[in-house]
Amino acid sequence: MRYLHLTFINAETIQAILEVCSEMRSPVILAGTPGTFKHIALEEIYALCSAYATTYDMPLALHLDHHESLDDIRPQG
Repeated sequence: MRYLHLTFINAETIQAILEVCSEMRSPVILAGTPGTFKHIALEEIYALCSAYATTYDMPLALHLDHHESLDDIRPQG
């Protein structure tokens, strides 16, 4: 099985990507850029992805390797 790898820019694009992937019955890898995470907290993105993966009953991975600092991807809570 192949996975789509798509970049999101906000919560709305996460939802749109997952709706389409659900219709296609395709697992997905979601990637956010460091700029994306300046506008949406990692915890919020994680919560959205977890909820949508359950709602759409599909495999989902969150891709974070474009970040230059571990502090960018560590939970801040």
